[in-house]
Amino acid sequence: MLQKMKAFYARVLQCISAHAKWIVLAAMALAVVPFLLISIYSRPCVDDFSYSVSLYHLVQSGGGNLFSLLKEAVRVDISYYYSWQGLYTSVFVLALQPGIFGERYYFIGAVLLIALMAVCLYYFVSACFDRLGVSLSKACCTAIMLTALLQGLPSLAEGLYWFNGAWNYTPFFFLVLVNIGLVLRFTAPSGKRRQLVCAVILSFVISGGNHVTSFVNILVLLLAALISHRKALLAPLASAAVGFAIMYLAPGTAVRQASLGHEASVPGTLVAVVKQAEAWLGEWSNAEWFLCMALAFGLALCIRPPQSVRLPNPVWVMAACAMLWCGAMCVPNYAMGNFGEGRVVNILWMIFLLISAVIVIYTTVWFNLKGRPAWLDGWCDSAGWRTALVVFALGLLVYSGSNLKDVVRETADGTAAAYAAGYDSRVADMQQLAEGETLYTRPLTQSRILFFNDVSEDVNGGWNRAWENYYGHPIVAKAPSENETA
Repeated sequence: MLQKMKAFYARVLQCISAHAKWIVLAAMALAVVPFLLISIYSRPCVDDFSYSVSLYHLVQSGGGNLFSLLKEAVRVDISYYYSWQGLYTSVFVLALQPGIFGERYYFIGAVLLIALMAVCLYYFVSACFDRLGVSLSKACCTAIMLTALLQGLPSLAEGLYWFNGAWNYTPFFFLVLVNIGLVLRFTAPSGKRRQLVCAVILSFVISGGNHVTSFVNILVLLLAALISHRKALLAPLASAAVGFAIMYLAPGTAVRQASLGHEASVPGTLVAVVKQAEAWLGEWSNAEWFLCMALAFGLALCIRPPQSVRLPNPVWVMAACAMLWCGAMCVPNYAMGNFGEGRVVNILWMIFLLISAVIVIYTTVWFNLKGRPAWLDGWCDSAGWRTALVVFALGLLVYSGSNLKDVVRETADGTAAAYAAGYDSRVADMQQLAEGETLYTRPLTQSRILFFNDVSEDVNGGWNRAWENYYGHPIVAKAPSENETA
């Protein structure tokens, strides 16, 4: 009996090992589908109205051809550069939110963002694997990384489904990864000048997205220039710095800073960052983090650099990663006295996850160079090792507290559909009103995945005014009283 069990176990391992790539790809693809499906129920809100109001009216008037929309988006971009924040890349995108063509097209923003994340991750993984000589499936690693990020993102609403918040931050983090890939390819022996040119252009684009990823990109390029000793990398670094200066010194940035009323202090910022870093280290070192680090460790075992390579002590890598993470945290805290809304925390969490993986991989490789056990090579090619990686990858889909569970739950129990129906009902009711009449409605269903903010019962509130400017009718959203609820 025992022999039969051992034989069965061996056959299972061999089967999983032989089809590991396709098992993981299929599982990760299935896990992403719910994130795409729930986006159908997303709807515009708050800042979407302010940034795209003129483009929405242009479409409604029948003059919304491609040229006129792009021209108007440029005008909005220039206007906000002088009046608010000073960003010169993201505002152009924010003005073009898909809801201008109709509320039910709004989901396109989330779908395109997930697609962009996948493409950027694949380029980043390809560049890393090519430089490190890793022979594992690039598509498989990309799928795991994409799923891990979707699973653990602290705020899905602000990171994916609210167009204005998501496209102001999330894409630029992934563009930084593309920039890292470009630098890795350029500094390789087969590097091409076009990769450097692309890095120069991309660095300027990133600097106009938001302050956090702009600063992170500068730090990354600075580290790359110092480590590689390649003077050519000063070109993308200079491009990023010029773009950051254009954004930071913009009249709109001064307006936004004045509205915050925060007195910045370097010592106070550093103290706050250290305290918050300690809190997040405890909070974010959770089950998902453990699974991701286990996968990173498994990946590191596949990296076999020549014994002649001499690597600096991992302590220096840890220090550089800590500087990068804390530097990113300093940006919002110095400007606002806090660490920002969920969309900013998303970026800081993704940086934490990435640098954690870098530390694990680098440290493992460093120790292997000190004396890699002979049995390790055989084990890394074994069915047991491949099965372990499959188990850890699938573990990302089932651990408690995952975003996937909430996405599936809100789709299945009707929460997402109720959120969209409430919004669509408002639009339908509004269309029955005479010009100038006020729309009286209920607050939208509270969806953790889709809901960011809503209008209030104050007809003169900021979001209410934004709705009125966008749709042409004042709005009041009042929660039912206890008697009405009863």
